Amino acid sequence: MGGPQAGATVARLPSMKKESAASAVKANPLLTGLAPVVSPGTVVLILGSFPGVRSLELQQYYAHPQNQFWKILQAVWPDIPLPSGVDSYARRCRWLLDRGLGVWDVYASCEREGSLDSAIRAPVANDIAGLHLPKLAAIAHNGGESFKHARHTRTLGVPVYQLPSTSPANASWSFERKLAAWREVLAAHKLVA
Repeated sequence: MGGPQAGATVARLPSMKKESAASAVKANPLLTGLAPVVSPGTVVLILGSFPGVRSLELQQYYAHPQNQFWKILQAVWPDIPLPSGVDSYARRCRWLLDRGLGVWDVYASCEREGSLDSAIRAPVANDIAGLHLPKLAAIAHNGGESFKHARHTRTLGVPVYQLPSTSPANASWSFERKLAAWREVLAAHKLVA
């Protein structure tokens, strides 16, 4: 499992007054995403678009408390408790890997204010094909922005799915409906009964 890379970064600015530099950074923030959480045992790679503000601050995938990612996975495997607590992220990642899952994002970096996918500007794609995942059987895009890259992920020769976004911004799908869609894809690849 790869450790987190440097979090939010800002492009170098030419020498200028502090308030001018702060204005330029706010208007055009360059952000760097997180390292992949994968292992040679990854069967299904879940691809988000780009980490939200809270995830970048904490250097943790799906860190916003209203994002349903971890809650959905716990509901898929209700008999295997998901680690909780303040310092549980590394154990959650191990739990995820033990289920045959991996997590990354389609974008390595972008400019964005806030956390909405619609605010992403100048994105740079991750090299998903460069991951060495010998057991990879499927790619599951978490939401519509990620799924825009399906034409690229399909070149990897595995089934590609669009899952309903776990983001709190996706309020049109109920938790139960999201869970059913996620469970169906994971079951298709024998990760759940």
